Amino acid sequence: WDTAKEATEISILKTIDYNYYLKKPSGHIVIVGAGKLAISKLKKNKDPAIIVERDPNNKNLNTIRGIRKNIKILTGEMSDPNIQKRSFIKNAAYFWAFTNKDVVNINLALAYHLPTNIEVKIRVEDFEIHDIMKSEAFNNQKIKVYSVHKDLAERFVEKDESFKSLKTLVIYGFGRFGHYVLEAILKENKFLENLIIIDPKA
Repeated sequence: WDTAKEATEISILKTIDYNYYLKKPSGHIVIVGAGKLAISKLKKNKDPAIIVERDPNNKNLNTIRGIRKNIKILTGEMSDPNIQKRSFIKNAAYFWAFTNKDVVNINLALAYHLPTNIEVKIRVEDFEIHDIMKSEAFNNQKIKVYSVHKDLAERFVEKDESFKSLKTLVIYGFGRFGHYVLEAILKENKFLENLIIIDPKA
């Protein structure tokens, strides 16, 4: 009798959360990508959540574990059938694809033919892709599109009332953030006459 092998098997069995499989989660959040956006959303939402993260060494995982007890972390790829099964994705109320790659997030949102009662939200930072995903062509997919840069730009403009009455605007650098700042200003400003964009990377 191999006592060392038996001890190893017992230690493995002790790590299995049998209640997790007996109480199949329902109405929870499934988030793919354990980044800062996931952390921010988890702090604002108290619902049970299952996080799928491909990198077991992601430093954000410790932060997520400390937010609250009803968060479970799965390490692996969402494309793995075993991960899909353990995330109980079809029973979820929310499916949020928050990786740092736009195309991955879009593919995740479209790949699983989720029930229509599940809220699907994806992170898209490229402004051209963002606009496409918000267009009528994707309306029937019922996918909500979120951009960290867009959100920050809108809050930046909202904090300063002077943006609403500017007649001349100079923007230095016209990357994602600059694009969204201009978009936010144009929504609020009715007096802008001169726009100068200086982009050193152009």
